[in-house]
Amino acid sequence: MGKGGGGDGGAKAARQAEAARRSRIAGNIGAVKNMFYNPGTEDPTQARLDSFADIESRVRNRFTPDFDQDIGDAQRELKFALSRRNLLGSSGQVDAESRLDDRIAEGQRGISERVASARSGKETYDQNLMNNLLGQAQSDVSRTSLLGGLGASLSANSDRAISQVNQQALGNIFGDVGNLFKEINDQRAVQAGLGNANLLQAQQNTNPSNLFSRNSQAGGNGVTTTF
Repeated sequence: MGKGGGGDGGAKAARQAEAARRSRIAGNIGAVKNMFYNPGTEDPTQARLDSFADIESRVRNRFTPDFDQDIGDAQRELKFALSRRNLLGSSGQVDAESRLDDRIAEGQRGISERVASARSGKETYDQNLMNNLLGQAQSDVSRTSLLGGLGASLSANSDRAISQVNQQALGNIFGDVGNLFKEINDQRAVQAGLGNANLLQAQQNTNPSNLFSRNSQAGGNGVTTTF
């Protein structure tokens, strides 16, 4: 009786096939990860770092030119407003320009936040893409199918991250710049009013005639007052 194929009922062939499958899956998982991170590290590949830098540049270029134009317009508007009221060279000009600088810093922070948001969005989309591909690799999908459209997917992630941020308009934070000096004057008037009120109250509290008046009134209410 022949023993062709062995007496293990094909178990050896099955083990070999399973070993090959596991090796193939491990290789595909490694290939996917290496498209996102440098081998054996958690450091993004140079290609991804370049894509992050490109995103940051594109977002800055989207907002910075308009913002710089707004700054120039605001500086001119403030100068004209101060000139019309003969406030050039005054402390009011110093305060107004300081507040304008605060507005400029606020706008610059807004742009930086959008740049960071775009990069963070790209990182999130790439991570989700990698996780999806790793799941497919676990299912023994061929490497060609896994990596064939990866470049286009990564590019789409960049465009999606930028598009979402660009929809968040920065707006013109200098709309009331011509009234900055008025706001300062109003605040000074309020502060001066409070100061005068406090001074008046202090004088009333220390003026002997006021003390006499209050004590006399108290005496008229049945309280004996001795001087």
